[in-house]
Amino acid sequence: NKTANENTAKRKKITDWPAYTREIAAKADEISAKAKPDENHHMCMIIGYNEATSELVVSDSWGASYERRWVPVKVANWASQGAIFMILP
Repeated sequence: NKTANENTAKRKKITDWPAYTREIAAKADEISAKAKPDENHHMCMIIGYNEATSELVVSDSWGASYERRWVPVKVANWASQGAIFMILP
C-alpha cells in the first residue's frame, strides 16, 4: 500500500518519465529482495497496465482515493499470494 500510494502521488507531477521508471524499478528491486510477507489478506482488481513503466493499475473498495493506484509489477508479484481470479465477459 505504501508503494502504491507513493507512486500514485508522484505520477501527478512527473515530467521525466524515464527517470521515474528507473526510480521505481530500483525501489521495486529493494522491496522484492525482502522476505515475502506471511500474510496479505486483501484483494484488489487489476484494471490496467503501463508497459513503459511496468506498472499495474489497481483498484479496491477502500474509497475514492483507492480507485486507481499504480504498483510496479515486481512489487505486486512480491506481495501476491499467487492466486488470480478473472472475470471474463
